[in-house]
Amino acid sequence: PLSPGPGFVSYLDESSGYEHWHFAVPSGAFPPALTSDAVVFGTADGTVWALRRSDSYKLWSVAFPGVPFQALATDGVVIVADSDPEVWGPGGLVDKTRLAGRVWGLDAETGQVIPDR
Repeated sequence: PLSPGPGFVSYLDESSGYEHWHFAVPSGAFPPALTSDAVVFGTADGTVWALRRSDSYKLWSVAFPGVPFQALATDGVVIVADSDPEVWGPGGLVDKTRLAGRVWGLDAETGQVIPDR
C-alpha cells in the first residue's frame, strides 16, 4: 500500500507496515493504482507519477490540465479521472459538484495518453 502525505509518498509492507521507500513530490498525493511493476498516483499540482514498486525509481510522469485525483490500473492501461483545479482549496475539495468528469487512458509502461478510438 501507498501512504500519501503532503509532499511525499511512502510504500509500506502490507503486513508489517515497514516502509520500503519514501519519495518526495511537489504537492499532496492522491490514492494510487498498482500495476505489476509500478505505483501510479496523481498529485494536487496536476501530475500523474509512475514509480517502480521495488525502489521508487521514477518511470514516468505526465502533466494534466486538471487535478488527477483518481487512478485505476487494468490490462496495461492506467485510467485517470481529474477535476478542475478551481474546485480545490487549501483544505481539499471545495465544491464536489464541479468535478470536471474527464477520464484519461494512459499506457502503463510509458505514460503516453491513449487517443480516443
